[in-house]
Amino acid sequence: MTPYSAEYPKNHVLETESGHVQEFDDTPESERIHTYHKSGTFEEIHPDGSKVERIIGDKYEICKNDSKVLIRGDADITTDGNAKLLVNESLAVEVSNGSSSRHHCKKCSRKNRG
Repeated sequence: MTPYSAEYPKNHVLETESGHVQEFDDTPESERIHTYHKSGTFEEIHPDGSKVERIIGDKYEICKNDSKVLIRGDADITTDGNAKLLVNESLAVEVSNGSSSRHHCKKCSRKNRG
Protein backbone atom coordinates (compact mmCIF):
# COMPACT_ATOMS: atom_id res chain seq x y z
CA MET A 1 0.00 0.00 0.00
CA THR A 2 1.42 3.35 -0.99
CA PRO A 3 1.29 6.29 1.42
CA TYR A 4 0.55 8.62 -1.52
CA SER A 5 -0.74 12.02 -0.44
CA ALA A 6 1.17 14.35 -2.76
CA GLU A 7 0.43 18.06 -2.73
CA TYR A 8 1.22 20.50 -5.50
CA PRO A 9 3.90 21.91 -5.92
CA LYS A 10 5.81 19.48 -3.66
CA ASN A 11 5.47 16.46 -6.00
CA HIS A 12 7.98 16.39 -8.87
CA VAL A 13 7.17 13.93 -11.67
CA LEU A 14 9.05 12.96 -14.81
CA GLU A 15 7.07 10.82 -17.24
CA THR A 16 8.53 9.59 -20.52
CA GLU A 17 6.73 9.11 -23.81
CA SER A 18 6.48 5.33 -23.29
CA GLY A 19 5.05 5.62 -19.77
CA HIS A 20 8.04 5.28 -17.42
CA VAL A 21 7.68 7.50 -14.33
CA GLN A 22 10.07 8.90 -11.71
CA GLU A 23 8.43 10.74 -8.86
CA PHE A 24 10.01 12.70 -6.02
CA ASP A 25 7.42 13.74 -3.45
CA ASP A 26 8.53 16.37 -0.92
CA THR A 27 5.08 16.80 0.64
CA PRO A 28 5.73 17.27 4.41
CA GLU A 29 5.20 14.05 6.40
CA SER A 30 4.61 12.14 3.13
CA GLU A 31 8.04 12.30 1.47
CA ARG A 32 8.33 9.51 -1.05
CA ILE A 33 10.40 8.32 -4.04
CA HIS A 34 8.66 6.25 -6.70
CA THR A 35 10.13 4.70 -9.87
CA TYR A 36 7.72 2.99 -12.24
CA HIS A 37 8.41 0.99 -15.41
CA LYS A 38 5.66 0.82 -18.02
CA SER A 39 5.51 -2.99 -17.54
CA GLY A 40 4.19 -2.47 -14.00
CA THR A 41 7.48 -3.10 -12.20
CA PHE A 42 8.03 -0.42 -9.56
CA GLU A 43 10.10 0.58 -6.56
CA GLU A 44 8.86 2.94 -3.88
CA ILE A 45 10.49 4.33 -0.74
CA HIS A 46 8.00 5.48 1.90
CA PRO A 47 8.30 8.33 4.42
CA ASP A 48 9.37 5.93 7.21
CA GLY A 49 12.19 4.49 5.05
CA SER A 50 10.28 1.31 4.14
CA LYS A 51 10.91 0.09 0.59
CA VAL A 52 8.47 -1.77 -1.64
CA GLU A 53 9.46 -3.52 -4.87
CA ARG A 54 7.14 -5.24 -7.30
CA ILE A 55 8.79 -7.05 -10.17
CA ILE A 56 6.64 -8.18 -13.06
CA GLY A 57 9.36 -10.24 -14.80
CA ASP A 58 12.34 -12.16 -13.41
CA LYS A 59 14.77 -10.71 -10.86
CA TYR A 60 18.51 -11.29 -10.95
CA GLU A 61 21.02 -9.95 -8.47
CA ILE A 62 24.73 -10.34 -9.18
CA CYS A 63 27.39 -9.36 -6.67
CA LYS A 64 31.04 -9.64 -7.75
CA ASN A 65 32.32 -9.80 -4.16
CA ASP A 66 30.80 -10.70 -0.77
CA SER A 67 27.17 -10.05 0.15
CA LYS A 68 25.60 -10.01 3.61
CA VAL A 69 22.01 -9.54 4.75
CA LEU A 70 21.01 -8.43 8.25
CA ILE A 71 17.33 -8.39 9.19
CA ARG A 72 16.56 -6.96 12.62
CA GLY A 73 13.13 -8.55 12.75
CA ASP A 74 11.35 -11.60 11.41
CA ALA A 75 11.81 -12.90 7.87
CA ASP A 76 9.46 -14.94 5.71
CA ILE A 77 10.21 -16.57 2.37
CA THR A 78 7.32 -18.00 0.37
CA THR A 79 7.71 -19.76 -2.98
CA ASP A 80 4.66 -20.79 -4.96
CA GLY A 81 6.88 -22.96 -7.17
CA ASN A 82 10.05 -25.01 -6.71
CA ALA A 83 13.06 -23.74 -4.74
CA LYS A 84 16.75 -24.54 -5.09
CA LEU A 85 19.75 -23.59 -2.96
CA LEU A 86 23.13 -24.20 -4.61
CA VAL A 87 26.24 -23.88 -2.43
CA ASN A 88 29.52 -24.60 -4.24
CA GLU A 89 31.78 -24.68 -1.17
CA SER A 90 30.37 -25.22 2.33
CA LEU A 91 27.15 -24.39 4.18
CA ALA A 92 26.92 -23.39 7.83
CA VAL A 93 23.54 -23.05 9.53
CA GLU A 94 23.50 -21.55 13.01
CA VAL A 95 20.44 -21.35 15.24
CA SER A 96 20.86 -19.29 18.39
CA ASN A 97 17.88 -19.13 20.78
CA GLY A 98 19.38 -19.47 24.23
CA SER A 99 21.02 -22.77 23.43
CA SER A 100 23.75 -23.11 20.87
CA SER A 101 23.37 -25.39 17.90
CA ARG A 102 25.65 -25.39 14.86
CA HIS A 103 25.44 -27.54 11.78
CA HIS A 104 28.17 -27.45 9.17
CA CYS A 105 28.18 -29.34 5.89
CA LYS A 106 31.29 -29.69 3.75
CA LYS A 107 31.03 -29.99 0.02
CA CYS A 108 30.29 -33.58 -0.89
CA SER A 109 32.76 -35.35 -3.12
CA ARG A 110 31.50 -37.12 -6.23
CA LYS A 111 32.44 -40.56 -4.88
CA ASN A 112 30.21 -40.05 -1.79
CA ARG A 113 27.07 -39.25 -3.79
CA GLY A 114 25.83 -42.79 -4.09
